[in-house]
Amino acid sequence: LYTIVTGNTNIEFKNTFTPDPIEVNFSGLKELTGRELIDGEFEFVIEAIDEAPLPQVTTVNNDEEGNIAFGTIVFAEEGTYQYIIKEIDNGIAGIEYDTNDVYVEVVVSKNDDGVLSKTVTYTKAGETDSKAYFENTYTTKSTDVTLDINKTVNTKEGIEYVLNGSEFTFTLIPSQAN
Repeated sequence: LYTIVTGNTNIEFKNTFTPDPIEVNFSGLKELTGRELIDGEFEFVIEAIDEAPLPQVTTVNNDEEGNIAFGTIVFAEEGTYQYIIKEIDNGIAGIEYDTNDVYVEVVVSKNDDGVLSKTVTYTKAGETDSKAYFENTYTTKSTDVTLDINKTVNTKEGIEYVLNGSEFTFTLIPSQAN
């Protein structure tokens, strides 16, 4: 292959390279102490700071193992992108919600070959981690119950029976369902 140039010999070749976009999957973990975690029980939202791109779904629920997954965001350009992940307080009785938001920073840069790479950092209450982490606590509150119990003694017709104060004793046994 060769080129024959006649006339103007000022030839300019301009090459452009567009790197393949990269994907980031935003993930997290929900833990609950005090009782078993239920699939879909807790809700989370991701918000962009300064118009960073968002995943298609911005509000998600935990799965039965506590995993939180917002889906994929595609980045085609270098830059620093920031997000906030929050747990929504749905007012479930006995739950003390984690009120600390998770700040996510995605830094997209090109290496020497022009290929995009990423660094994702999750920060919560000054601590960094590899994913968003939320921990709630479930506690029950004790309550006092007064049981009003009446004892009836059936006798043969015509025989009258009067109960004495401590003549019978009663035992309260919890059911196996509790």
